[in-house]
Amino acid sequence: MGSNDKHNRQIEGLVKYIQDFDQMVNKMRSYHQDACVPQYISLALFDVLGFSNRVHKNGLGEIYTKYRQLIDMVNSVQKSYTPYSLNINGAVAPAPELNKDGSIHINTYIDHTGFPILKKDDTGQLVINKEENPYKTLNIAYFSDTILLWTAYSVCATRDFLQTCKMFFISALRIELPLRGCITFGNTIFDVEKNIFLGEPLVNAAKGEASQNWVGVSFAGVLPSGLFMDESDYIPYTDHIKPNKEEHVLPIALDWPRYHSEQYSEPNAYTLLDRLNTDERFASYYNNAIKFCDYSRNNREWYIKQEKKVLLQIQER
Repeated sequence: MGSNDKHNRQIEGLVKYIQDFDQMVNKMRSYHQDACVPQYISLALFDVLGFSNRVHKNGLGEIYTKYRQLIDMVNSVQKSYTPYSLNINGAVAPAPELNKDGSIHINTYIDHTGFPILKKDDTGQLVINKEENPYKTLNIAYFSDTILLWTAYSVCATRDFLQTCKMFFISALRIELPLRGCITFGNTIFDVEKNIFLGEPLVNAAKGEASQNWVGVSFAGVLPSGLFMDESDYIPYTDHIKPNKEEHVLPIALDWPRYHSEQYSEPNAYTLLDRLNTDERFASYYNNAIKFCDYSRNNREWYIKQEKKVLLQIQER
């Protein structure tokens, strides 16, 4: 009997081991599936212009120092990213739902991004939602001379993301790393741990970035229905688009010169661009950016003339 008991215990132990292993595999499979669920995001792609030429001209050490500054700045932006719209007097709003009989009940409360502050537990009681708010998270990936910034899309948090893009662009310019960028929206699968980045917004951003002839940031792809952007965030503009590339870039640009003039006094945007305009082969990048600065300064109230219909017209294209 003793040997049989021992054998049975061994069998039971093996069965338990297999069950535990199977549970672990299922958890891993579940995690992998969750990581691969498409997410609708706001995405910005930036390329450092003339990166290879700068390495050749200034040496790898100097470029590394500047690039390290840029990466440190990216990480700093990521750590401090707290959308303003999440902190408007700490206000929340009820999210009413319609019952079958036509009456209304409150199942949760949401903040200004639409994220549920409260949710019902298993007993039906409203409790604080301890899940991480995806709209508070700024995600970052960088490889060689390309940098990606993205966050979960929210109508009300879009302006916070655009403000971050403007700040990042200007900060890079101030350490003499000129960027060309493109902002898009849509469904993606980004698995940072496995370095997998998939989705039409990324394709649109890459095509849009390469279709511009300047130092600056534009938009590409399809704008979400109901998208909210303040008129100070963008401005209708097309002079920077390369010939026969209009299909890859939307006719609006991020109005970074306006933001720069509001946040900094010296050096001004013109000085920053002139300082970098030292190679005739790339002069058009900086000349077009300077032209855009003039346009931004002279058209601060463009939306009055165009009756604020620009975004609607683009969305209906």
